[in-house]
Amino acid sequence: MSAQGTVAATSGTAVCAVEDVPVGERLIVEVDGRSVGIFNVDGELYAYLNLCPHRRAPVCVGGVGGTLEPSDPDELSYGMEGRVLKCPWHGWEFDLTTGRSLFNDQRGRLGRCSVAVQDGQVLVAPPGAGRRP
Repeated sequence: MSAQGTVAATSGTAVCAVEDVPVGERLIVEVDGRSVGIFNVDGELYAYLNLCPHRRAPVCVGGVGGTLEPSDPDELSYGMEGRVLKCPWHGWEFDLTTGRSLFNDQRGRLGRCSVAVQDGQVLVAPPGAGRRP
């Protein structure tokens, strides 16, 4: 298993064992007073702040599935299964592998946290962690 947005071992907080987030599942944890969702997409770990950029909804509790993709007229093409997070409040959809909104890439991006796996533990650092005020 690997992690996207890898952090140095000393800069992240151990939040769970790697087996606590099996493929296709998520785990919501608290890191430095912030709610963070950890997602396992095809064996890769991704972590995001649990805030939708649209209206600050708890986005990480939304459904995970796929979406309709661009296709020819009179055809429906469904794809990205297991990679799309849907906000529970207003239905905004986000690509879990990039954090980008599928609808509005200019305004809609999830707050990505750094994540790493060390000695079987998942380490997470929210954006700005370790910076001095």
